[in-house]
Amino acid sequence: MRSLRRLAAALLVLSSCQDGGEPLSTLVIPGPDVPRESPGVDPNPAPSPPVIGVVTSGQADLHVWPAGDMTSASLAPPDLDAFGLQAALSIQLVRWESGEPLFYEVADEANAVLVRRDEAGTLHRLRTRSVTSPTRTLAANGRWEVWWDGGLMVQSTAMGAEPRRYPVPDALNAPREVFAWGDDLIGAAVPASDGWHVWRIAEDVAPTDLGAVVSFEGEVRAADGVCTVWYPGGAGRVAFDGSVSRVSIPEGRATYLFFGSKALVMSNTEHRWVDFVRNTSRTLAARLSADTVLAYRRAARYEVLNYPNGSLGVLDMETGATQEVRAAAGLSWPKVTSDGRRLVGLDTGAQEVRVVDVATGATLTRWPASGRTPWSLLTDRFLLLLAVDGVTARLDLETGRVALQDGDVAGVWGGLALLVQTWPTETWTMGFGRSTRRLFTDTRRWATLPDVVRSSPPRLLFGGDGEVLVDPEDGSRWEGRAGLFVSGARAWVCPGSQGDVVGFLDLTASAGLVRTAPAAGTSGCRAWPARSSVAFQRGDALEEATVEGSAVAFRALGDYQLLETWDGQSDLWARQGAAVFRFGQDGQPSLRWRLPEGFGRVVVRAAAHRALIYAEYDDAQRVFSVALSGAVDGFELSAAGTAALPGVDGLLERLVLDAQGRVLVAREGRILAYGASEEPEVILDLPGDTVRDLVGMGGRWIAYVSGPQGAHLWWSGAEGPRSVRLSTVAMPGFIRWKDEALVLVRAAAAEYAFDPIQERVHRLPRGGLGEGGDWQVLDAGRLVGTRPGWAGVWVWNTANDAMTPMLQRGLQWISPVIVLEAPGAAAQTLPGGWSADPPR
Repeated sequence: MRSLRRLAAALLVLSSCQDGGEPLSTLVIPGPDVPRESPGVDPNPAPSPPVIGVVTSGQADLHVWPAGDMTSASLAPPDLDAFGLQAALSIQLVRWESGEPLFYEVADEANAVLVRRDEAGTLHRLRTRSVTSPTRTLAANGRWEVWWDGGLMVQSTAMGAEPRRYPVPDALNAPREVFAWGDDLIGAAVPASDGWHVWRIAEDVAPTDLGAVVSFEGEVRAADGVCTVWYPGGAGRVAFDGSVSRVSIPEGRATYLFFGSKALVMSNTEHRWVDFVRNTSRTLAARLSADTVLAYRRAARYEVLNYPNGSLGVLDMETGATQEVRAAAGLSWPKVTSDGRRLVGLDTGAQEVRVVDVATGATLTRWPASGRTPWSLLTDRFLLLLAVDGVTARLDLETGRVALQDGDVAGVWGGLALLVQTWPTETWTMGFGRSTRRLFTDTRRWATLPDVVRSSPPRLLFGGDGEVLVDPEDGSRWEGRAGLFVSGARAWVCPGSQGDVVGFLDLTASAGLVRTAPAAGTSGCRAWPARSSVAFQRGDALEEATVEGSAVAFRALGDYQLLETWDGQSDLWARQGAAVFRFGQDGQPSLRWRLPEGFGRVVVRAAAHRALIYAEYDDAQRVFSVALSGAVDGFELSAAGTAALPGVDGLLERLVLDAQGRVLVAREGRILAYGASEEPEVILDLPGDTVRDLVGMGGRWIAYVSGPQGAHLWWSGAEGPRSVRLSTVAMPGFIRWKDEALVLVRAAAAEYAFDPIQERVHRLPRGGLGEGGDWQVLDAGRLVGTRPGWAGVWVWNTANDAMTPMLQRGLQWISPVIVLEAPGAAAQTLPGGWSADPPR
């Protein structure tokens, strides 16, 4: 495996040398300020391991539902041939401003056609693009569009119009935002060497750089044709000439709702209404619910408030005025909506829909609820109700008549409701040199990621209402209700689901049979992935169930008690009295560590080179750090070190251990190592800087640091901490450690690949990986993942900077990605850093 890791390192070194990179040493700048162009496509990609992707189309069919009609109509073109499409795989809204034409894209496997629908219902075919090309933004009622492809691309939507490309020389990466700005302009928030710039783009003239509007500590946001900037303690509205009008806002993390030039800023401390035109803001005495925020892409004219005394109220987003409705307390917050005159929502028992007058608080009328939740008011007479099961109900507030339509509400366009009917989530297997295969489309059963059975070839176990085991190579499958779970290269059954038996799925039988053996009196059945077996407790004894031929065989391990574990090494942990043991791949106990008497619950968390043993005592929790190899070497963490750890029930939190087994913690500009001593050792001290992210693997650590001197990458070198400056300006960022030879660094305006073995940094192409944390190792020198704004699954080859699509399917989102069998890797990790087959 190490030779393959070295090959990956060599490929990164080669690509770094091609880009003018050089080996890093402390405080040496490798020159990343000159960005490289976007990568090309590999003309002949090498075969790859099978990859699993979960595909969600988002909008497979789009309907319009007139307020005065009982039935909806599909927006899919009736004659697909005339639109140059083989099928209508997905439909995606692009622009749906009231009083303007409706724009949406219809896509098949390869192409997306922009369609305009007039109010009279006439459909017009506009420009066609590849589904793997960047998404686009429309302006001037759809007459022209802009997108980014290594430069700003401007093109009229008229048939036959040619695109014009304008280079942006100071751009460090692709724009974070390309947005419709006012009625006739498009804006682009582009990262440059001194912060976020806004470019003003018109139809017939070259784009204009309006200059830096905010540093990288802030960000640019756009909604409803308004461009705003946000930074610690303040926000501002960007005018068309680049000037910024600023107001103060609550500090800390916040959620934002936009309504034209107004916004609602919601933090943990307060909710504030902001008017960017008048440079004013006011703190509200009531709050919106986070559940309500999630239901909107933008604010409605009237938002419903919740007061501390239990009353409801209405906020007029246009004026900032609020009105409390004390008599509306019988409505169930936050399932309430308003048109300014009325509050409409479910009562607290969810038994009926009530309509309450805002001015008086009187109940105007009521109907049976049928379990539906209000979404928005379409007109003065009709209320749209969003059903949990994907059915939308329309209620006539005057007559009480209810009409039902399939689909979820995507928006409102004039007097029409836009209803989305979605495809089920699809699970696909793909890869270079192999056929693409759709495995499942049933979201009720298979919407979650499968467990990987590490057999040869690997298989996928989908759970839910029963189980399905699939061979991704030929599509063959086994279905049943055996209560299977994965342990290494086998799928097992433990006592409970099939009675007092232990069994396994025998894949050598043509139909796939579950073979069982009696296991009365057993408990605590646990996967042992390193041996593809299971272990369980039978009274005071620990036993293992293995497979011999076509039968279950039992082996006594001794008088041990199973321990709770989260073990990245796939080992089994147990105790014998106060002594803790690890059972390795050879099936034998080792690593004897004796706990002080008086303990209660014991949990073991293993990393790549150390194990932390959490032991609960009456008055405190005590934690011991023990080496996993060599002579038994360990110590008890101090009280301060234990306090710095995630608790027994916080095992999913990130944990960084150094080579000595100490816990590393970032505190502003410092990295502290907590060990046996009560006072931590200062590993790194950078006054004035902030450690934005800290990750570790195998006793090594890497930190992303930002401050007045710019953005730096620090890591644990053989002779102490080492660093390289990535940028001369401060930028937020994060790190994802992919394997021994590859770390991805995502900063606000750039991306880097770092090889911790060779200590080399490699600047990624502009617009290359996007959110690098979503990418997985495909094989030596290649990564697989998704790109923001681009359809499909992509592979990046670090040797030649080729970015090649592996799967493209309409306008859907595809995530996450699992690599089933990367060379030299026993198991790939899923998002979050955990193994695909964690012990149970």
